[in-house]
Amino acid sequence: MSGRRVCVSDFEEEARKVLPKAVYDYYRSGADEQYTLADNVAAFNRWHLVPRVLRDVSTVDLSVSVLGHRLSMPLCVAATAMQRMAHPEGETATARASLAFSEGNYGNDSGLAVYVAKAIDPSLCWDDITWLKKHTRLPVIVKGILNGDDAVQAVNYGVSGVLVSNHGARQLDGVPSTVCVLLVLHTVLLNCKTV
Repeated sequence: MSGRRVCVSDFEEEARKVLPKAVYDYYRSGADEQYTLADNVAAFNRWHLVPRVLRDVSTVDLSVSVLGHRLSMPLCVAATAMQRMAHPEGETATARASLAFSEGNYGNDSGLAVYVAKAIDPSLCWDDITWLKKHTRLPVIVKGILNGDDAVQAVNYGVSGVLVSNHGARQLDGVPSTVCVLLVLHTVLLNCKTV
């Protein structure tokens, strides 16, 4: 690993390497037979983020108001005990890290945003379909539709077809499998164009 942690399992693996076994086992385990812990993980893994397509995301505001306080994004660190087993400052260090994270700049000048900006135009939107159709005689087919509203929008913009796809799960993780949304989208598009 390059030292850069990207997902929860990366942090778990790093914790396993550096924490005493008893501490790691405590953090990693649940009560008794651990059915609830297993169900928590399974339920989270069944939860899908259904992406929307062709939405101008050049300006995104994730801020929310919680109990009269403005948060930069809807993420909070809940109270958890026994943090000093992992770090001498325990909960104090977690609070300090949370504050630094909430004050961080994750906007257009972040490393990820700069990298992504080279690959895609975040301002792409449905109006670009109209532009594209004016500049080609080829059929315009939109790939990556997983949402019924997006499918209807594609038809409303006069596309020649819709490719229901999660891009082989190579681009986005946590989205529904194509087969799981196919029936819903087929029903939505029943009287429309080629699916």
